[in-house]
Amino acid sequence: TLIGMCYGEQEEYDEALKNHERALGIRQKFFGEEPLLTAETINNIGVVKFHQENFNEALQNYTTALDIRKKELGGSHEDVALSYSNIGAALYGQGKYEEA
Repeated sequence: TLIGMCYGEQEEYDEALKNHERALGIRQKFFGEEPLLTAETINNIGVVKFHQENFNEALQNYTTALDIRKKELGGSHEDVALSYSNIGAALYGQGKYEEA
């Protein structure tokens, strides 16, 4: 995931996505769908999709990360707030200003 984040910082989004998806496969294999590391990687994939202006897929990733984080952390954690913020940004990118 750190490699993916580095590629993302360099705006090499295809490489970032490949690395995040590889990390997601590994994390899902070892940790399953629920743990926080999986949510972090799903969120990171959403960030890449957002920067690629693929707001629909970003929103799907952010929503999945939110669901996992709420289940694991409750509704008042800063990572849950980050997920809500990311969802708002994706909705804004879709032109859904009031919903954002």
